[in-house]
Amino acid sequence: MKRRTRKVTIFGHAVEYTTGYPDALIDYLNLGNVHTYYIRFPFFISETGSIWVDEFKNGTLVSRRQSIIRFYRPQLLSFVKDFIWTLFVGVWFVRGSDFVLVTNNLLGLAAWIFRSLGMIDRFCYLIVDYSPRRFQNPIVEKIYVLLDKFIAYKADAVWTMSQAMLEGRERDGKLQMSRIKWQVSPFGNNSHILTAEDLAGYVKNDLVYVGNPDAQNVKADLLIETAAVLKKRGHKFRLFFVGPGSAEKLRFLAKKLDL
Repeated sequence: MKRRTRKVTIFGHAVEYTTGYPDALIDYLNLGNVHTYYIRFPFFISETGSIWVDEFKNGTLVSRRQSIIRFYRPQLLSFVKDFIWTLFVGVWFVRGSDFVLVTNNLLGLAAWIFRSLGMIDRFCYLIVDYSPRRFQNPIVEKIYVLLDKFIAYKADAVWTMSQAMLEGRERDGKLQMSRIKWQVSPFGNNSHILTAEDLAGYVKNDLVYVGNPDAQNVKADLLIETAAVLKKRGHKFRLFFVGPGSAEKLRFLAKKLDL
């Protein structure tokens, strides 16, 4: 008897030309008899501002669609656009899914609505980070925290790449870990796609940070302080910061710590 094809839909915001958790999950799903939709919303950096819908069948990319609406700034307005698009357009892709993965709480709200209406079976909330304060506007921050808690409590499962992300939320009174079905679910570094030549050419003592070191919710200065500790222990290495933003504060700190 032929086994039924499972349907999985993944909703997530992604920086163009990068890979992340959804890509690793798709690689795994493509090993089996799974019909997968990966819906990528623009985030942080985007040349087109498009929402992309990739469809996979039996491990093969069979179609790629691009949204008509194309913008990603201002960020809050773009998030609202993504939510509305998901409700009115994304529903055609997600309907009948056995499992839906969402990578933020606003998309999680859409998934909760779909499940409540019987359009999907289960949804999982993937927690990829934790910032004690994500938005400067106190009203927006309050709404974000309440929505984050609501989706975590309502999701069939909560996956996190680090238990500390949940412990930080609980420590700050933003959720109770005992009320959610959570599981640590890390992913690798795509090393399976590297050749022996690639692996032979890397420099062991080079440490690289990719992102905006000047972002308010990123503690990149901790890496400089850690580097100072390693230096005192006699370790020799180079630390690189790659990405947009200014590194002036880090240069000042590095000079202060004699790096």
